Amino acid sequence: MKRKHAKTAFLSVLALSSSHLGAAEQQNDWENEQMIGRNKEAAHAHFLAYPSSEEAMKPREIGDIAGSWTQSLSGSWSFNWVSNPDDRPVDFYKTSFDVSGWKKITVPSNVEIEGYGTPIYCNHPYPFAKAWPLVTKTPPENFTVSKEINPVSSYRRTFTLPADWQDKDCFVHFYGVASAFYLWVNGEKVGYSQGSRTTAEFNLSSYLKPGENMIAVEVYRYSDGSYLECQDFWRLSGIFRDVELHAKPKCSLRDFDVLTALKNDYTDATLDVITELQNRGETAVDRKVRLSLFDGDKRLHQYTSPAQSVAAGASQTFNWVQELSKPKLWFAETPNLYTLLIEQLDAKDKVIEAVPYRIGVRECQITEDGMARINGEPLFIKGVNRHEHDPALGHVVTMEMMRKDLELLKQHNFNAVRTAHYPNDPRWYQLCDVYGIYLNDEANNESHGMGYKKDALPKQPEWKKAILDRVQSMYYRDRNHASVISWSLGNECGNGDNMRAAAEWLRGIDRSGRAICYERAGFDDYVDMWTPMYPSYSQIEDYCNGKVVSKGSKYGDEFVSKPMDPELVRPAILCEYSHSMGNSVGGLHHYYRVFRQYKRAQGGFIWDWVDQGLYKTDEATGKRILAYGGDYNDMPNDGAFCLNGLIRPDRVPKPALYEAQKLQQNILTSRLDDGSFSVINEFSNLNLNEFDTNWQLECEGKVVKQGAITDLAAAPGETGNFSLDLDQIKLNPGQEYVLTVSYKIRQDELWAPAGYRIAWDQFIIQEGSNELKADAGKGKVVLTEATDALKLSAGTVSLQVDRASGLLTSYQLSGKELLESPLAPNIVRGPMVNGRSGQVKQYLIYAEALANLKLNDLAVVKQDDQSCVIRASYTIPMPTKSSGKGKGKKDAAAPAASNITGQLEYQLFASGELLIDHQIDLPEKLPSNGFGPLPRLGLTLELNKSYDQLEWYGRGPHETYGDRKDGGLLSRHSSKVADFHFPYVVPQDNGNRTGVRWVSLQNDKGQGLQITSQEPFNIAAWPYKIADLVNTNHNALLPQNGPTTLCLDVAVAGVGNKWSGTTDFRIAIGKKYEQRLLVSPQPAK
Repeated sequence: MKRKHAKTAFLSVLALSSSHLGAAEQQNDWENEQMIGRNKEAAHAHFLAYPSSEEAMKPREIGDIAGSWTQSLSGSWSFNWVSNPDDRPVDFYKTSFDVSGWKKITVPSNVEIEGYGTPIYCNHPYPFAKAWPLVTKTPPENFTVSKEINPVSSYRRTFTLPADWQDKDCFVHFYGVASAFYLWVNGEKVGYSQGSRTTAEFNLSSYLKPGENMIAVEVYRYSDGSYLECQDFWRLSGIFRDVELHAKPKCSLRDFDVLTALKNDYTDATLDVITELQNRGETAVDRKVRLSLFDGDKRLHQYTSPAQSVAAGASQTFNWVQELSKPKLWFAETPNLYTLLIEQLDAKDKVIEAVPYRIGVRECQITEDGMARINGEPLFIKGVNRHEHDPALGHVVTMEMMRKDLELLKQHNFNAVRTAHYPNDPRWYQLCDVYGIYLNDEANNESHGMGYKKDALPKQPEWKKAILDRVQSMYYRDRNHASVISWSLGNECGNGDNMRAAAEWLRGIDRSGRAICYERAGFDDYVDMWTPMYPSYSQIEDYCNGKVVSKGSKYGDEFVSKPMDPELVRPAILCEYSHSMGNSVGGLHHYYRVFRQYKRAQGGFIWDWVDQGLYKTDEATGKRILAYGGDYNDMPNDGAFCLNGLIRPDRVPKPALYEAQKLQQNILTSRLDDGSFSVINEFSNLNLNEFDTNWQLECEGKVVKQGAITDLAAAPGETGNFSLDLDQIKLNPGQEYVLTVSYKIRQDELWAPAGYRIAWDQFIIQEGSNELKADAGKGKVVLTEATDALKLSAGTVSLQVDRASGLLTSYQLSGKELLESPLAPNIVRGPMVNGRSGQVKQYLIYAEALANLKLNDLAVVKQDDQSCVIRASYTIPMPTKSSGKGKGKKDAAAPAASNITGQLEYQLFASGELLIDHQIDLPEKLPSNGFGPLPRLGLTLELNKSYDQLEWYGRGPHETYGDRKDGGLLSRHSSKVADFHFPYVVPQDNGNRTGVRWVSLQNDKGQGLQITSQEPFNIAAWPYKIADLVNTNHNALLPQNGPTTLCLDVAVAGVGNKWSGTTDFRIAIGKKYEQRLLVSPQPAK
C-alpha cells in the first residue's frame, strides 16, 4: 500500500488572494463561505531566514526569533471591544483616529479571558443560530449571543521599521486569530483572513514607510469559518498566537520540501530536497542554492546548484538528491535530528539569505501486510488527544507550558499526540521533533453541530473550497516535520465528497506517502487507516478477527460485526477512546491486552490530555475556582464535559495518568515457571542494555534486599531474560514478600533526569497469611448494659454499641473520643462526573435507604473476662420506583426480597483489640430505578479531624480502583488525609486505594487506629463528608475543616471509561459478602 508520488506535485501552489476578489460584494466577508481571504500569501513551510550563514547557524532555543530579519509584534496593543459589529469604531484604522483613550491588551491573548465578552464552552452545539453562512441570525433569547451578537475586537499599535529593511520586502505573520480579521497598515487596507489555526501572512511592503508605522486589526468573534471550528473546547476569540514581522530580500526562499526515503533494509537513505525561490523584484536575477547537511557542528554533505535565472514576478525550483550512508534514524524514542542549511547565493556565490531547519531521517508508510510502520518497524501508538489550553490564558500556549506537556508525556510513556482538532502552534511541532513525539496532524475542520447526515458540510459543494483550504494550509506549513507521521482531514464533520477531495489532493501532493485518516470515513477507500472513535475493546478484537465494520458512508453510522471484505484490511488506530472525564479511564488494561495480542491493532489516542478548566473567582466566596461550562452564565453550554483530561488544567497529573504510564511502558517483565524472568522490549530503536535495571524485595512494604541486573540485553522487538537467586533469602512464614523490578534511564534526557523510572513490574514471591489473630491480652473486658447502649471497655479502649441502631457510636482511646459518626454500613459514593445526573439520583436513593437502616436484633452472644461479643443484624430497606401516577406520589416500600440485609459482630478483647465481622447479603434483584449497580459496599466512619495521618500497605501511592489499578505499586505508603483525596475539578468520588492489607490513621502524636483486613480491601479517606461531594460543584469550594471520613470497603465499583459512567467492573448482586477487620489501638508516642 506504499504510495508513490511525482516530484512535480510539490509546486501545486495555492492561488493568491486575487482569485477571491470576485466574491459577492453584498455579503459580509465573514458571512461568505467562499471568502477565505484577501491578499493573503500562499501557504508554505514555517521557517526563519537570516542574512548570513553565521547568524543562521547560531545556537538558539526553539521559539527564539531574535534575528536581523525578524521583529515581534507581540506585546501591548491599544484595544477596543464591542458586542455588536454595528457598534465597532469603523474608522479606527485611520492614522488620524485617536486611540489614546483606549485600554491596552496583551497579544497574544483571548479577549474573553481578559474580561471582554463571555467565555462559552460547548461540545458540539454552535453558540449562534445555525443558518450558514450567517452567524448573526436572531438566536434563542437565552443564548449568550443574544446580547453579544458578534463581538468585534479592534487592535492598534505602532512599530518602527529597521533602517536596513528599506530595500527588502516585509511580511507580517499572524499565527492564530479567531475567527476572522481585517488588516490595515498606515490607514490602508491590506487584506482579510479566516481559518484561525494556520498562519495568515501578508506582504506589507507597499504599505510601509521608513521609521514608525501603524498597524490595525479588526477581529470578528464569529464568521462563516466558525461553522468549521465547532470543536469541543471553549469558544474564545482574539489574536491568540504570536504576531511577527519578517524581512526578506526581493528574491527569497518561498518554500521547500524535504523527503527522506529509506532503502537497503532501512539502513541507508536518499535525501531529496526541493527549494523554491520567488522573485518579487522588477528584474530577473541569477541565483544559486547551496544546501548543506550538518550533524551538530559537523558538515556531512554539501551541494551547490548551477545558477538559474529567476524571472521578475516568478518562481524557480532547485533540487538536491543526496545519498546518505547509515544515517541516524528519527524515532520517537531516539529523535535524531540533522540541520539542513539552505543558502541563496548570487552568481558570485555571495550569501543572500540563509535558512536553517532541523530535519529527521525517517520514513512512514503502510506496508503490503496492512501495517503502519516507521522506518520499517511496526508502529505502536501510545497516544493522547491534546487541546491547546492554559487555565490562565485560554487558548494561548506558552513555551513553558508546551515543554511541561512534553515532559509529562514522555515521562508517562506517551509516544504520540493527535493535534485535536486543529493545527497547533508552529513551535509545538519543532518541540515534538526534538523531544520525540509522533503527531497525527489534524486539519481545522469540525462541523459537529451540523450533524452527520444531509446537512453535514462535507456533503455541501459550497464548502469544498474552505475544507480543502484548511487541509492545504496544514500540509504546506507542517510537512517537513519529522514528528508529523500522518494526516487527519478533520474531526466529526460527517462524511462526504469534500473530504474525499481533500484526501485526493493530499495523496497527490505529499511525496512522503504519509497515511491519511478521518474517523467519519470509516472504511471508505480514500483513507488509509481505520481510526474509530470509542469502540469497545471487544469490537477491536472483532475487527482483528475479520469481523468488524465501522461507521462510514458505505456501512451506516453504527458499529456492526459481520464478515470483513479482505480489501478493507488496514491498520486499526483508535482516534479517540477511554474518555478521561473526571475520575475515569477504567478498563484501559483491556485495550492494551488487545493491542498486544493483535498486530493490526496498533494503538490509539486517549481522550484527552488536559482538563479545559479556566481560572475564575467565585463571586460568593472570593475563592479561585476552575470554571467549566455554565460558570460564566454562558449559553448554550455543555457543563463539565470539557474536563476530560489525564491531567488537571494546572498540569497536576490525575491518577489515571499513572495507569496509562504503566500500561504503555515499553519494557514488560514476566516470571516464568522455573523462577527466571522474561523481558519484552517494545521499543523501536533502543536495546534494553541502555537502561539501568534494578530489583528490590520487600516484606510487607519494608525493603529486605535489593540489587542491580547488569547482564540484561534485548534488541528492539526482542525478548531478554535474567535470573535472581531469591532462594538464598530467608523468608518469614506467614508474611508477604513482593519483588519489584525497575528500569531507569541512564542519562539525563530533555524530559527527565538520569535515574527516572520508565517501567516496572511486581511479583508476589510469597503470599502472606490471611488469618487475623487478635491479641487476647491479660486484662479484663467489662460490659455495661445501659438503657441506650451496650458499653465495653478493655485497657485504654472504651466503646459503645447503640441499642437503637446496633452501630458502633463511640470509640475512645485513653479517654479521647475518636468517632464523630457511627461505624456504619455504606453503599454510597460521591457521584462521578461521568453520568453524573444519574449517579446523583442513585446517591439520593441509596442515602435515603441508609438513613432508614432498621435494626432487626441486638444481642450479647458471648461474654467472659477475655472477650465479649455483640451481634447486631440489620436491614437496609430499598425504595421502589414510583409509578409516576399523581404528582408528588411517594415511592412505595420495596418488597423484603429487594432489601439489603446484614450482620455486624463486634468482639472486644482484653488487649483492647476489636474484631469486626461484617456480613452483607445482597438480594438477587435490586429495585429497577435506572440508577445502576451499587457503587460501594462496606463500612464508613467519621473521625475527629485531628486524625489526619494515613499509612497503609496496599496499592498506591496514588488512587486506584478495581478497573484502574495496574499503575499502583503494592508497598507501604503514607499520606496526609488532605493529600489522600484527589482534587478533581468537579467534586466526585476519589481517593480509593485497592489491595490494602492494613491501614493506620493517627494524629500528630501518633495516637490512633490500625485496621487490618483478613482479605485485601479498599480504603478511602477525605477531610470532608461524602455528602459534600454531592452538594459542591467545585473542588476549591469543598469544606476545609470537616471530619476525617474513612471508608473500609469489601467491594467498590470501577470508574468506567465513557461519559455515561458505566463500567464493566461492578458489584455483583445476589450474593453474600464478608468483611473481617481487626481494629488495633495505637497509643500516643
